[in-house]
Amino acid sequence: MKKRLVISCLILSVLAVIYIVIIKLPENRTEKQTADIALLQGFEIESAEVENSFGKYTLTYSYPDWILDNEKVGSKYVMRLSEMKSSEKELSSNLKEYGLESPSAIVKLTGKDGSVKTLTVGDPTPDKRGRYVMIDGVYVVRDEYVGWLLEDKAAFVSADLYLGTSPVKIEFNGICFEMTDGAWRMTHPYDHGVKESVFYENVMDCLSLDVVDITDKTPSECGLAPPKQYVSVWDEDNIKTTICFGDTADGLIYAMREGGAAVCRVKIPFFLDKKPTFFINTLCYVKNIDEIDKIQVNEMCFDISDNGIKKDGKEIGKEAFVEFYKQLMGMTLIDEAVDPVRDKLILSMKVSFKDGTSDVVDVYEYKERYGAVFINGACTFYTLRRQPEEIVSQAEKL
Repeated sequence: MKKRLVISCLILSVLAVIYIVIIKLPENRTEKQTADIALLQGFEIESAEVENSFGKYTLTYSYPDWILDNEKVGSKYVMRLSEMKSSEKELSSNLKEYGLESPSAIVKLTGKDGSVKTLTVGDPTPDKRGRYVMIDGVYVVRDEYVGWLLEDKAAFVSADLYLGTSPVKIEFNGICFEMTDGAWRMTHPYDHGVKESVFYENVMDCLSLDVVDITDKTPSECGLAPPKQYVSVWDEDNIKTTICFGDTADGLIYAMREGGAAVCRVKIPFFLDKKPTFFINTLCYVKNIDEIDKIQVNEMCFDISDNGIKKDGKEIGKEAFVEFYKQLMGMTLIDEAVDPVRDKLILSMKVSFKDGTSDVVDVYEYKERYGAVFINGACTFYTLRRQPEEIVSQAEKL
């Protein structure tokens, strides 16, 4: 009898432990899904009202764009919510441990059918690889889906002052660059190749301006009505975006997209005060010598082929010619020439390309120490006279 009683007590004790583990301590359990669950599957978002530590704002959809404060923003932000997936579902009812009792952000999502869902954003997971969210349950999602909801609205306006696709034409301060045959070239005020490193480090800033904040000031209060400077960008679909710039203050400059409503402060772009000669300060508009068929320097003619290089019909060493070519294309263009005269010729060069086109560069004496550089008949620059003189001397020695 005592033996049966002991066994019964043991059984009851085991059952009690199981009950405590399963029923009383659900906080420590995470349900692993066999596949990612799309948390907003079939829910087409019409608007998103966001509330976080920076305040409140509303994103609304107006075909084909998403609008914030009457300003277009990229669709990628709301798309991240639409694509939100999770492979982990939390079973705890203790929201405090997930940071959902005092959440980092609350988002009211309205669907196209009028239905409403509330997304609550909590703390990062202990391993920092995800973040807890609540929407019809508590889930773990990757931070890329919801991290932007914790930012000030300026954080995602900043990446979207330029909304186009790959640019093919950029214009500012009377300077125009166009993509031609896979390379950027200045087309106004001069028709000339550009130094790619200088171009990409400076001009391409206009595609990724860093917005510091959004101001409540009107455009006229910020020197934007009319703007003091601007940059226009045409993308591959020929859609034009113009970004206007106004007054400067505290090392920043006021900016806004033409036709938009949001006035921002951005870091001052490097390219705004640059002259055309900044982008074409050498003659190096041809990088690859293999593109050239022939170069004529004064009375000398250099033929370039796969079989070698010939000067006036006689074969010369390629290494020596390559060094001469670097010197030729590295001729420094100092600044714009004023009232140049075609008087005493220093250098006459014609570069013939394998595609049948050619460029003619003539250098005439200019003032005492310089040479006026005429490119295809138009003079825009001057250089130190000793440079074209050294080029002619080097060509004669080859």
